[in-house]
Amino acid sequence: METEYRKSLNNNYEIVKLEQRPDEKKYQYCILSRGGIGGLLSCDLRYIDGDSFLYYDITSKQNIRRLYAKKTISRDWIVSFFWSYQRMRQELERFLLESDNLILCPDQIYQDLENDSFAFFYLPYGKEQGTMKNLMDFLLEKMDYQDETLVNCIYTVYEQYEQKGEAYLGSKLFKDLKVLEEEEEKKENLLEEREEITSKNLQEDSESVEKNRDSFGEGWKRDDFGEKGKIENSGRRSLFGLFEGRKKKEKEP
Repeated sequence: METEYRKSLNNNYEIVKLEQRPDEKKYQYCILSRGGIGGLLSCDLRYIDGDSFLYYDITSKQNIRRLYAKKTISRDWIVSFFWSYQRMRQELERFLLESDNLILCPDQIYQDLENDSFAFFYLPYGKEQGTMKNLMDFLLEKMDYQDETLVNCIYTVYEQYEQKGEAYLGSKLFKDLKVLEEEEEKKENLLEEREEITSKNLQEDSESVEKNRDSFGEGWKRDDFGEKGKIENSGRRSLFGLFEGRKKKEKEP
């Protein structure tokens, strides 16, 4: 699939030139032109000099190949992406659209630069097949190899896809990916427990300090002079002792 990019005054587009003039009344074109399908790039069918084009609005978005050209992909990203993909497949089923027409190449998967949400590229009546392999190759290259759980999971997904093909992209894929979400939940629970323990310890320390301060304060006020503190009393006694000592020395022959 050959595409080009074009920028207008207010919008950016990725454009696909169609081989022949489409039948606008066909179901997929009608549904796509209506818009409002969550997770899909909005698309317009346009005619220029007798040629037919699909204009995909990519304003404020960047394809993931370019976005992660110099960055690694984390476990959080993988989890977020595949659950977005799962919801996208559910939306396609709801609108009776074929999931085979999703283009899953990194160049045609977009992420919003403002809220990090994903937007997928749908080509009506497209004949693109096997594009998930391009995505898997990309993930194998860019994933965080410091995360052992992530590495094992993605290699498992890759091997399963190679063995079972497109049939694997249903529920089995998401069951295999569940391990990443479970690990995240364990981490979050552990962090919450640590925060609770830290908060409890801080509270106990604070209460202990207050008790000691109150106890110390009561003894602080009980002295021979009534209103002054023990440190001040102690200081006065030291001064009186010093003066008394000097007087004794002066009286000695």
